[in-house]
Amino acid sequence: MPLQIRAARVVEERRGVVGKELAVAGRQRRGLREISNIPPQITKRFGDLKITAPGKSCENKKLTKINGTSTSQKSTGNKAPVEKAVKALETPVVKHEIEDIDKLHEGNIYLVSEYAKDVYKYLMYLENKFSINKWPVPGSKITDTMRTMLVDWLVDVQVEFNLMQETLHIAVSILDRYLGIDSEFEKNVFQLVGISALSLACKYEEMLAPLVDDFIYLCKNAYQRSEHIDMEKKMLKALNYDLGRPVAVTFLRRYNMAAKADKLQHCYSKYFIDLALLDNKFSHIKPSLVAAAASFIAMCVIKDKVDASHWTPTMVHYSSYTMNEIKPVAMQMTKMIISISKSTFDSVKRKYSKSLFLGVSMKMISSMEIIKTVASCSTVAVTNS
Repeated sequence: MPLQIRAARVVEERRGVVGKELAVAGRQRRGLREISNIPPQITKRFGDLKITAPGKSCENKKLTKINGTSTSQKSTGNKAPVEKAVKALETPVVKHEIEDIDKLHEGNIYLVSEYAKDVYKYLMYLENKFSINKWPVPGSKITDTMRTMLVDWLVDVQVEFNLMQETLHIAVSILDRYLGIDSEFEKNVFQLVGISALSLACKYEEMLAPLVDDFIYLCKNAYQRSEHIDMEKKMLKALNYDLGRPVAVTFLRRYNMAAKADKLQHCYSKYFIDLALLDNKFSHIKPSLVAAAASFIAMCVIKDKVDASHWTPTMVHYSSYTMNEIKPVAMQMTKMIISISKSTFDSVKRKYSKSLFLGVSMKMISSMEIIKTVASCSTVAVTNS
């Protein structure tokens, strides 16, 4: 039975259990992380993304400067392209009032704006607590290509079974954390580790997780049901039952809310963080920093210009990252975007070619010059900063 038919049947069975109102294809979960849950009287809707409308200045707004002094940017004249790009990414020094985006949601019982700042501080604490070892893992028999192939397959599974975006990211996080703890297993059980990680992520995040038999089927019955359950137990014990490491998409929604991003910009940034899952060089980087780099690159693509002024003091305030901290990750991410465009691992590209995500992966062809500009200048800018 083809995977699509099997997935469709499972989705229909799940719909029959929980009713039409929880149909996977159309559900939206309200919560602090949802960028769409802004009161209608102060927003306008762009698909699944709501953008805050400009309003009056909030009281007691903090006046923030970058690098503490004001300087003017002189024209680069006839300098080389790389030097121009470096100049573009130099942090501008301007006066800018920080907007209180949480004030817009006062009284919203789903966004709990009064706790938002504390919640995100705690999430940043958790990402430090559950850090991931830098690749490659010492003593591991798993190669870079094997990991990329497995994650690429997990993306296809997520799409076929209409799983939440968080579920995919949590699964890859569980996989990488487990590899850092127990890296001595044989190559022939790596797929079992991957599908067990996805199963645990479903139980943690989904309202109705697929059955164990469905996961076994996806592996073409290469493993027994008992092996799958035993692997889940083993992984949970190795992780001390802590599955709460935050993921990049959680931070990304808040950053894009602060940036007043439209749906197209939001889809671009989600595309970039999904691509980062395929590259093991991002596995040890904090999810909040990955999200910040993706958000900045999306700004450059949307505005068709590489300029550090995109990363305003408001963005610095809500992300806690300056432009200089974002630069090296942005460079690494843009280089990855360029290389992945020629890769055979195209699950993420196919996922974001759909109308649901505005076909951003197909539109990237026209934006490659912007991507190359960021990739070529960030290294020099960071070195000199």
